[in-house]
Amino acid sequence: MGSPSTTQGAAATQGGTARGGTQELVGAPSPLPPGWRAVELSPGQYYYADTETQESQWEPPPPHVQKDWVRLIDPAGRAYWACSELGLSFYEQNSGAWQRLADHSSRTYWSNTESMLRFFEP
Repeated sequence: MGSPSTTQGAAATQGGTARGGTQELVGAPSPLPPGWRAVELSPGQYYYADTETQESQWEPPPPHVQKDWVRLIDPAGRAYWACSELGLSFYEQNSGAWQRLADHSSRTYWSNTESMLRFFEP
């Protein structure tokens, strides 16, 4: 991945602990949304990349707030996810726009590009 595609503002200059070429930044939104990562360009200079959309930016994305997603099994034995806060549910198999992905830390999350929703598996 090259440099950020947007050039608004200066790069974040908070320190952090390296983890596989990425940074967990002090003062950055915690945690980053599913699919996002902070990338160090040089000591103290970072940009933020959405690995799913391949977009990048200097400013951190809004902090991720995990909703009350739960995995359930229906009477026929089919797994599905439900979120009472959003009034949404979907089946894992034939889930339409929902995709099960893993981020750079191998943390599993679900993403729906049509509704712009993402959540980490609890």
